[in-house]
Amino acid sequence: TSLGTPTYIAPEQAAGDPALDHRADLYALGVVAYEMITGHPPFTGRSPQVVMQAHAMKMPDPIAPRRPDAPAYLVEIVTRCLAKKPADRPSSGDEIAAALDPSAVRPAKGLARIPAWAPWALAGATTLIAVALAALLLLR
Repeated sequence: TSLGTPTYIAPEQAAGDPALDHRADLYALGVVAYEMITGHPPFTGRSPQVVMQAHAMKMPDPIAPRRPDAPAYLVEIVTRCLAKKPADRPSSGDEIAAALDPSAVRPAKGLARIPAWAPWALAGATTLIAVALAALLLLR
């Protein structure tokens, strides 16, 4: 048997899969996030069975046409949460939180990833230059 609210139920949960795990909750989180971003759930229907079948068989409408102002990293993680196969979803809530961390360095497409230490090295170098210039001015 399947237990859950049809609007938020993961495909494997709707199918009554006995191997159900935490990734069903990550799917439900994706549904809630999709609804918060677009203003409606990814699937609706005339009956709970129609909604559960949509979760199992259909892809939700893309977020970008409805909310072009949504950050790409947010759209990407919500889309991953809504993957039909549990293995295609994020593996944990920590992975989702890391993907949503606004302080994370996100390279532009096509560019090499910037190492996490690079901004600190740049800040240190500019500080040393500023101190050296101040010392030169004081010695004049």
